[in-house]
Amino acid sequence: MKKGAVLSAHDISEGGLAVTLAEMAFSGKAGIKVNLGDIPTTVELQPAEYLFGETPGCIVFEVAPEHAALAESLGFTAIGETTADGQLVIIDDENTFINASISELKPLWQNGLTPYY
Repeated sequence: MKKGAVLSAHDISEGGLAVTLAEMAFSGKAGIKVNLGDIPTTVELQPAEYLFGETPGCIVFEVAPEHAALAESLGFTAIGETTADGQLVIIDDENTFINASISELKPLWQNGLTPYY
């Protein structure tokens, strides 16, 4: 933080990693592409567990590319990158789980249940 390496941070709580990444992208300034295969784990998890498992105490950091080596030297693992295409893309080494426009996801997140109450 003191070196200005962290551009943003978001906890993985309600909705899990998929919602965390979407919320981070809702500023509309960039897309996000993440490979679940890059997430370090000591147990094998199913994709839904990665995507929607709520893990309080875990935080996703966005780090400027010029600080990536510093972050990795501190023990952080790069799981993805920001993109210019305005898409949220979540893959593993073989499958695409989410490939959606952030501009289409944001209204669903904001108003998804409104028609039902």
